[in-house]
Order: sequence, then structure tokens, then C-alpha cells
Amino acid sequence: MIISYNMSDLIIVHYPYQGAVQKNEQLETGVVWETCRRRLAFYDELSFQNYQPSVNEEVYRDIEAEEFLIEVLCGLKSPLVGETEVFGQFKLWWQNLDNNLPFKQKFEARVQQIYSVVKRIREESLCGLGSQSYGSLLRKKIGELASSSGDVCIDFVGAGQLVEEMVPWVEKKWKYRIWCRNPERIESTEMAQKAQSVKKMEDTEEVSNLLVVAAPLSHEELNIWIKKRNKGESLHVFDFRHDSMGYNGSDQFRQFLHLDHFTTEVEEKKQQIQIHIEEAKAKINNWKTTELNRAQVRPFGWDDL
Repeated sequence: MIISYNMSDLIIVHYPYQGAVQKNEQLETGVVWETCRRRLAFYDELSFQNYQPSVNEEVYRDIEAEEFLIEVLCGLKSPLVGETEVFGQFKLWWQNLDNNLPFKQKFEARVQQIYSVVKRIREESLCGLGSQSYGSLLRKKIGELASSSGDVCIDFVGAGQLVEEMVPWVEKKWKYRIWCRNPERIESTEMAQKAQSVKKMEDTEEVSNLLVVAAPLSHEELNIWIKKRNKGESLHVFDFRHDSMGYNGSDQFRQFLHLDHFTTEVEEKKQQIQIHIEEAKAKINNWKTTELNRAQVRPFGWDDL
């Protein structure tokens, strides 16, 4: 049974990733979603009562929490404006939450309504920007280096959703391998079945000269991992870790692109993109105003929405 609720009950704690990630034991009282750029913890008033936000955390309440979530899912908070991965990542995360989880039961109906808002804004204001995915840009960057011959092989370090969404952009042109901690966990997935091979992280086979890093390795762990598997080949490394901008071992590679480098393409269309951003934000603001007006004419709150 879906539990009705007052929308002012929703609270989101946002922690943008900038360098090392701070551990927070308080997160155990909330429901946490993470991307390569941010951590969002979701609460209601009861579970948030004793939470003490850190100086690096942003707290959104009430309709502002929904507004912030919509902006994130529309890709307006992403370096690649309008990028498509973030919406899919959230939907998969929400779908995989235990249906018996009280928080999911409480907010399921409203989340579905948020999906509708996000889809409409994307279709009306961000159409054409969705191709700015990390996968499309990765294919472009690799295409500048490699031919379409079958001899080219890309090594993906990591097997999370970001890799799963990047693979379709390269699989038709080049072979690829996947390195992960638990190959059995992904063996039934399409990306694993189409891979040349799926290897454990501890395997010591030599890597190709095209390396895509999307696993939560520390800088030291990455250095050690590459050193054991690179036999002198000049590497091109594409690093999608959230703290890749602070990596100081890039001088050992022929080419190193961190997460922010993939926003370069956006600069070429900056003015056009800004128009799309302003249009999308205006629509979100109109939605917010409408929701607030609807709440004001219902003396018993949001329960009947």
C-alpha cells in the first residue's frame, strides 16, 4: 500500500564530490544514491531529526528538495548539460530499492510524478543535448586514436552502470574487455556477454593501450594496478573517477583525460546550451509555482495530489 504524505516531509542532503570522499556514519538513517559527481541522501522529517550536516553538505527541504532533484535528473547539475546517464541511473537505483522499504512506499507516487516532469522538460527544452553522454564523447576521443579495425581493444576497469552505459557506444567499432572484482556478478549482463573477456581485478594479464577507468580505486591503487599490467606500452587513459582531477600520475601516460576533460565539447556550444538551460529552469520554476499554488488551495496539504 502506498502511504500518503505531506510533501514538506522530503529532505535531501547533497554532498558534491570534490577530492577525497568524506565518510559519514549518519547516512545509515537515510536512503543514499551516488553518482560519479555527487552523493544524495534522502530522508523524511523523522529520520532526519538528529542529523548534523557537515560544512560540505547542502540540505534541501520541501518543494526545494524536489526542485533540486528534478534539476539533477534533467542533467542541469552535470558537467555535460542534459546528459542522459544520470536519469537512467536514478531510475534503476530507485527500481532496485526494496519495495518493502518504508521510505520507498512513502515517496513512490511522488517520484513517479517527478519522472513525468523530468521527461517533459527534457523533451521540450533539452532535446538534442542528450547525445552529450560520456559514452558518445568517449567514442569520439577513442576514434581520434584508433581505427575501426578489429585489432583495437579497450580495457574497462569497473563494471558499474556507467560502464554499462558507455559500452554500447564502442562495442560496434572495437573489441573490449572488462576488469572487475566480481565477474560472476555481471556474467549474465549484455555487456559481459559481448565482451572479449571479463577479468578479475587481480588478474595480471597485460592491458591494452586504451584504458577506461570507472572503478572506485584510490590514486595509489590505480598506480599499482597499472604498473603490474603495463609492459611498457604507451597508455591512453580515460579516467571517470570522481576525484580523477586530482590524479598526479598522469605524466607516465601518453594521454590522460580526467572527468572534467570530457566537458570540453560543451564549451563549443556554450551559448546554445545556456539558452536550453534557461528554458529548462524556467519550466521547472513554473512547475514549482504551480505546485505551491495547488498546495495553498488544499487546507489539508498534499495528501490528495
